[in-house]
Amino acid sequence: MAAVLCVIALGSTLTGCGQFDLSLLVSNTDRAGASSENEANATPSEPEVTAPSVDDPAESADTLASGPSLCIDGTEKRSVLLTGEKASGVWVGDIVEPRGAQYRLRTVLSDDGCLIEGSFEYQGLNCSGTWTPAKVSFLDETATHPQNLQVNFLERVTRNPDNACADVAEVSLLSGPDGIYYSSTWSRSDGTSTSSATKLRRE
Repeated sequence: MAAVLCVIALGSTLTGCGQFDLSLLVSNTDRAGASSENEANATPSEPEVTAPSVDDPAESADTLASGPSLCIDGTEKRSVLLTGEKASGVWVGDIVEPRGAQYRLRTVLSDDGCLIEGSFEYQGLNCSGTWTPAKVSFLDETATHPQNLQVNFLERVTRNPDNACADVAEVSLLSGPDGIYYSSTWSRSDGTSTSSATKLRRE
């Protein structure tokens, strides 16, 4: 009702509606196809200014990171990592061999979803070396402990001043919600085969 009265007042004089914003009235008459000489005299309202959108570098990086990532060979990165984290990890475990030898394994593991690399040191035996190449396979849960990944390495000793370690061994890591388990098998100088195992923990 107030809008009708305002239109009547506009027919005679503008002073009665001078304090009102006419933008709504002008907009409505435009959509209806009507025109009035009063529209030419009305002061248009200030257009709403919208700031241009600026790409957030951090958001863009997150978007890229969440998208499909490829390894150098074109395969998609694994979503399950050996250590459960993207950063490299240092792990240790105490080993007691069947024949009584005792020493500590210290290993540095790195897994970026494409490659798994490992270096090791058998503290107490004074030998060290590398674990390569990595052969990765997915495993289901077992009755022993949950397992997500099994990684098989070829162990090569590169430092062995006391000849306390075999030059080559086979190493397996089982990784899952219950932790990382290490096992190794190698041949002694007398031709017999032996093995060792331990559960790893973060250093």
